[in-house]
Amino acid sequence: MIDSPQKNPGQGGDRDAEFADSVAVADFYKHLHHWLTGPGQGAQILVVDNAPPTSADNDIVVRFSRRADQPPYGLIEDEVA
Repeated sequence: MIDSPQKNPGQGGDRDAEFADSVAVADFYKHLHHWLTGPGQGAQILVVDNAPPTSADNDIVVRFSRRADQPPYGLIEDEVA
């Protein structure tokens, strides 16, 4: 399980921070896809990400709304506090 892969990517590089972050995130998802279709074939990876790139759309199993009035709210369905 990988939680919040976009937290602090690209920090400390010479590139523009916003650009570096978007490249790092895109590269991360590209690497995962490549690995899962090659050496990691048959493996299962769970990625929890609030804003995955559109390149991951076909691999998203569920999107949570983060709003109690709009299911699915979160992983634990009846936990709204």
